This record gives sequence, structure tokens and C-alpha cells, in this order.
Amino acid sequence: MGPKFTLDESSTQLLKTLKARTGLTQQYLCRLAFCLSVADASALDPALYGTGGIEFNRYTLTGEWDRVFVAYLREWVQTEPRADEFGEHEWFQAHVNRGLGVLARRLRTLADIPDLVARAA
Repeated sequence: MGPKFTLDESSTQLLKTLKARTGLTQQYLCRLAFCLSVADASALDPALYGTGGIEFNRYTLTGEWDRVFVAYLREWVQTEPRADEFGEHEWFQAHVNRGLGVLARRLRTLADIPDLVARAA
């Protein structure tokens, strides 16, 4: 099953809003959010995110690509000056939380998905 993680309350609300806007599942939205956050070079502080929201099993979220997501996270952590301050679990959770905020600003409808990919390239 894999480790569980919990979104904070505001990220949980963003996830519900994004699902209503796009019709995409929570898993796809969280995958997009994680990728957007890992691609963001700005500082990330896991301590900023609480755990009062929805709980996920990481493998349920990442599916058959779990190893790929973990590899991306581990590669990102190698560039993080504060890497030792938090565990892999906290970094993963923080990326999904931060990414949902980014996604909520950039994804109004399903038609916005190609623009997300174009910006990331």
C-alpha cells in the first residue's frame, strides 16, 4: 500500500474546486500538482503545510508510476539545501500541497491542460 500522507485543509478545498472545474480525478490532479511543484525552483518549506485535510495512500495517488515520482523527488531533494531537515514523506506531501496552489491559479478548465505542459517544457 505505501505510506500515507495528508493534505492541509486549504489544499483539500483547492483539490475539490479543481475536480469540479475539470472533472479530473483527485489522483491526476495531485500528480499534476506534484510535477508543477518539483519543477518550481523557489524555496519549499514543508513546515508551512498542516495535515487537517484529506488523507491519501501515496501509491493510490501515484499508481504504477510510484517509482518515477519517488525518483523525481529524490533528484529534487539532492538540490535542496535543507534536505536533511525533513524526511522524504514530508517533502512529498509539501510538493503536492504547494503544487495544488499553483494548479488552482493556472487551471480554470480542462482546456488549460496543454498550456500547463507548454509552460513546463
